[in-house]
Amino acid sequence: MKNTKNNGITLIALVITIIVLLILAGVSIATLTGDSGIVTQAQKAENKTKEAAKNENYILKDYEDMLNGNYIEVKQVTDENPGVLEGSGTNTDPYVINSIEDLVVFAKNVREGSTYEGQTVTLGLSLDFNSNKSYVEPLRTNYGEYGYDGELKTLLTSGKGFIPIGKYDIETPSDEEVARQNSFEGTFNGNGNVIKHLYINEVAQKDAEQIGFFATNCGEITNLGLTDVNIYVTGKSIAIGVIAGGTFGNISRCYVSGEMKCDVTAWSLIGGITGNARKSLQITECSNRANITCNNPGENGQATVAGIAGTTANNQYVEINKCYNSGDIYGYSEKNNISVGGIVTVMANGKITNCYNTGKIEGKGSNKACIGGIIGDSYNNVEGNNEIANCYNIGEIIFCGEVDSTSVFIGGIAGYIIDTEVSNIYNAKEIKINGKNSNIRVGGLIGGFYVDTLSNGYNVGTIVAENTTSENIGSLVGNTTYNNILHNCYYLKGTHTKTIGTSNSASGNNGDVTEIEDITDFPDVLEVINSDNAFKEDTNNINNGYPILIYQ
Repeated sequence: MKNTKNNGITLIALVITIIVLLILAGVSIATLTGDSGIVTQAQKAENKTKEAAKNENYILKDYEDMLNGNYIEVKQVTDENPGVLEGSGTNTDPYVINSIEDLVVFAKNVREGSTYEGQTVTLGLSLDFNSNKSYVEPLRTNYGEYGYDGELKTLLTSGKGFIPIGKYDIETPSDEEVARQNSFEGTFNGNGNVIKHLYINEVAQKDAEQIGFFATNCGEITNLGLTDVNIYVTGKSIAIGVIAGGTFGNISRCYVSGEMKCDVTAWSLIGGITGNARKSLQITECSNRANITCNNPGENGQATVAGIAGTTANNQYVEINKCYNSGDIYGYSEKNNISVGGIVTVMANGKITNCYNTGKIEGKGSNKACIGGIIGDSYNNVEGNNEIANCYNIGEIIFCGEVDSTSVFIGGIAGYIIDTEVSNIYNAKEIKINGKNSNIRVGGLIGGFYVDTLSNGYNVGTIVAENTTSENIGSLVGNTTYNNILHNCYYLKGTHTKTIGTSNSASGNNGDVTEIEDITDFPDVLEVINSDNAFKEDTNNINNGYPILIYQ
């Protein structure tokens, strides 16, 4: 690829030299700097050179996506009324977004109180913030009233980037009022289309601000892909999700890819799909392929980050079904707590079913930590039990840091479990503990397991903890207590030296477990974990021969 940057510099240097010579020869300044002057034309040439360099990179990325099978064709928009949503908003005649200009106006409408309650908005075609094809006029400068005072495409792809759909006003007294004041309440249907290169670079101005493509969703979002996103947010306390920072409504058949990073000084709720699931709702058939990093160098709070939902920690019942994460998830806190999960960090009331993780899950901290391939921390603060069923992990799990704490829980499936029924699960990837640690709880399936039943599980992932002196490490569970029951569970010999690290259970039954000498001696794995008929054989070897879920 040509060094276009150097070419642009050379052109300007040449023009300056010519200008000096022309001035010495008596040519007027007006001739040099007018609309058709040499300086003006040189600046235009430099801008074209920079634009060509950007376009060249976009084209190369498209070719790479073609080779990887991820290419999404972006067609030239033909929107005759940019900024005006066609349709009437009904199910049979929905509002249609046909250009980036339409999207910008729609976002501003919601921020100013148009909730679209009872109405449907659809995406008419795939759009790319980086492509001129997705704009009617990419360099238009008359969108100041919508928050873009300058060239539209330039401001959407640099600086602060896209301003989210709706806004979260923490000064309003209650969550319900906050949500419904300036948030989307209709149905947003992507129609299977994709929005590429969403760019957000934001410093959160308010405590507990929610940021994403949608700031807060109070309706339903479905059939939408957001690919090659680039989101970076800093602030005190924030909730961030690529699809929605926070959601009070259902999200289904959505997927995201790219990069998301945040730096906080208090607490964070970060998820690939949503940062904070705040009401009784469902997240179904969604996936995260984005790499996500959350860092908290502050004196208090925590770093909370997961592939699908940052947290479901409320009294409302949340269901997450048929979701997966393949992005790498990182949670770092130098002085405070971390919670990191492939699917969810914290669940207080609900269930996770038919989900899996293939991405690396890594946490680094010096205080309390809950890290799991599927979930970091599951507890129930209302009547009844949570449920985790038909899930597996094949992503590497790493904990970095040196702690002397009984509040660090790390597991192939879950870090910390209480009041949660767990069934039909397996872990097939290494768990690695870096640093000198004592008293931490580490399990091939569950780190700390309290008050409930684990049935139909197996682990073949080795636990590597060379500098850890803790006794609370086991091939299946790190530590159990109260009335735990382990039923029909298997593990491979050598994954660790003990089945269960330590147990304080006087009345529980931890005896229905089997150590297998060699992986070829395992019973038919489907017979162990397939009581719900949720799994099938990996006949196409997409999972190294380990069972996959029916929908894969």
